[in-house]
This record gives sequence, structure tokens and C-alpha cells, in this order.
Amino acid sequence: MQLVTGKIDEQPFTPDARPNIVGEGGKQIRESLNAFSLLVAITHASELLEQRTENNVRVYRYFLTDVGRSAVCEVRLTPDDKFSSIAVAGVR
Repeated sequence: MQLVTGKIDEQPFTPDARPNIVGEGGKQIRESLNAFSLLVAITHASELLEQRTENNVRVYRYFLTDVGRSAVCEVRLTPDDKFSSIAVAGVR
């Protein structure tokens, strides 16, 4: 939810991820998520598509769906539970 409001606590993100979350990349993520009508309901009703580990980083892919819209959200977490990336794709 912090991504949508733009008031982001930078602590849970790796230093490499922060520019992509707080800067221009964060704006793109906010715009993608704001395309949904009721984001709180969408995140609670999301479906885990995939969970895997790549190079010691946990990768989670979620399917987000709304009336007339859908997207895939990918979240990557380091071994110390920091976000190394968040991406939203396919908002239609």
C-alpha cells in the first residue's frame, strides 16, 4: 500500500532496489497499481502463481485481478528479507 501512496519506508528495500522503488520505477509501479479499482481487495484476493529461489533470492509471482483488469506482480526477497525488486506487468 505504501507504493500506491508514494510514502515509502526505504528500510525494507536493498540499496540497489531503492531507486527503482522510490524514483521513476516507483512511479511506474504506482500507476500500474492505481489502475485497479480497489487495491486493498485486489491484494487480499491475489493468487500466488509461483514461488521459487534464484541465486539465493526468493521470487514470488502473484496474479492480480479486478473487473476488466489483470496483472502479474513479481516480488524478490533477499535472504535477510529485504525487497530486491518489485515489478508489475501486464495491466490490461
